Amino acid sequence: MSIKTVRLDRDTEKVLAVILRKTDLSITGVIKKSLLIFYEKLQNQQQRTAFEVYQQLDLGTGDADIPPSTNTRQSVLKVLKKKHKK
Repeated sequence: MSIKTVRLDRDTEKVLAVILRKTDLSITGVIKKSLLIFYEKLQNQQQRTAFEVYQQLDLGTGDADIPPSTNTRQSVLKVLKKKHKK
């Protein structure tokens, strides 16, 4: 067993005081229980792949006027023709 020193800001001190008043736990008990809860939350959290994150992004339908970069030459010609027609 080791001893740890922890610095808490005023708001966190207030939260700790409320928890201590509402439970019969010691400061050590509150910290241990909090760490276990946080650890369980991490264990249950799914690790998402980059593709899964990308799938959930709301990118809209896209602009149909913007062609793919593979057709750059044709795309530039189309844009120039459209621009000079006006």
